[in-house]
Amino acid sequence: MLMQSVLERANFYSRLASVHFVNFIQFIQVAMERLSVNELMFLIVMLWVNWKERNEVLHGGAIRQSEIIFNEAFNFWSDLIASQTRADCRSEGSVLLNQRIERHIGWQVPPDHSLKLNCDASVIQNGKGVGVGAVLRAGDGKMIWALGLRVQDHLSPLAAELIALKVGLQDAMLCRPCSLMVETDCLEAVRLVVEPGECLAEVGVLVEEVRSLLLVSPAPRIEFVPREANQVAHSIANFVAREVGRFKWFEVGPPWLMKVISNDLLVTYNVPGVVRDSSIIRPVNEGGAAACHTRAL
Repeated sequence: MLMQSVLERANFYSRLASVHFVNFIQFIQVAMERLSVNELMFLIVMLWVNWKERNEVLHGGAIRQSEIIFNEAFNFWSDLIASQTRADCRSEGSVLLNQRIERHIGWQVPPDHSLKLNCDASVIQNGKGVGVGAVLRAGDGKMIWALGLRVQDHLSPLAAELIALKVGLQDAMLCRPCSLMVETDCLEAVRLVVEPGECLAEVGVLVEEVRSLLLVSPAPRIEFVPREANQVAHSIANFVAREVGRFKWFEVGPPWLMKVISNDLLVTYNVPGVVRDSSIIRPVNEGGAAACHTRAL
């Protein structure tokens, strides 16, 4: 069945598949006992998307691949988590990951002498375009470097997010930072990386690669942030998802990228109750050619 093939793509499905369910009510009861709150939310979203898909097919719509349906559910669930974070600044995911969500939304400067790495991925046109982006910034918010590359097509959003973390960490280590913060707006990627034990999910190899990079990096962990706090990496990922090649910019990037960074700084330094030394904010140069762009992957 198509619905089962969609559910099987979730890494928690094995905890439900071992039970023979008499009816749907029993299925939900077992799910409530065995799944975390966020996993249960994701399950409900998948069930809703499957029901919507069924109705569309009954009314003459084309049958879509299970991967596409799963990706649609995953994106909807990710947006739901982000909207809850914006609403009350504390979701179940933030409790699960033992992280603090700021009262305000937007990119925040790292502590003194620390660098911050933000990573994101973008999957467009039902998987026909997959881009990953990362940006490394200093304590004053200025860009040290930014990179983006288009990766192989038809990757799941979760796999793309983990590749973004992997690529970002690999390049960040070349700078040999003394202290590093790593952020992403993909809650599921953070959960898989921080969970103890071997990852048996389909993306388990990527999870282990990210864990290995964290062990040799000065970053203690990866933290989840809402999309509004990850706009620069998100914009880069969206850009390269529509391009072919690898892009890397040092200190100065194209105008569209510098504009997003400027907007980030405006949000960061105009938060009520937060006092910053505005003297370290300099006008961002939208020109210049301090960029490295290679078409070969």
